[in-house]
Amino acid sequence: MTLAALGRQLDALSHRKPVLWVWEDVQWIDPTSLELLSAIVERAHSLQVNGGTNVPTRIAAPWAALAHSTVINLSRLDPPECRDLVNAIVKARALPNGILQQIMARADGIPLFIEELTKTLIEDKALRGQSWSQAHFKQRYFRG
Repeated sequence: MTLAALGRQLDALSHRKPVLWVWEDVQWIDPTSLELLSAIVERAHSLQVNGGTNVPTRIAAPWAALAHSTVINLSRLDPPECRDLVNAIVKARALPNGILQQIMARADGIPLFIEELTKTLIEDKALRGQSWSQAHFKQRYFRG
């Protein structure tokens, strides 16, 4: 009943004006939410709805074969792109190469993980006016 109610809400909204929807963090999607997302995508061609999501390759997107659906495969960032992303986030801070290498190794070229890991390091009190301690960060963030 909930899925049907959400479908009716989307119908009503899209008849008033175009609707843009974006689904984030689909890597953690539950079966019911995947059912809802699939239903929306299947109906989107008959509504004023445009949407987007990022779906990890381990999740089979059931709508990928639909004529009104486009799948764009994104590859992981290569090491120079990872370095550029980290440097853009840390801005003027001098980042020791060892920590940069750890970020790159842990994030495996996935931009979201690179951003989140780098931001987590920046928010750490050791970065606020204190010098970087590679041993501190390795012990705190890069165990295992």
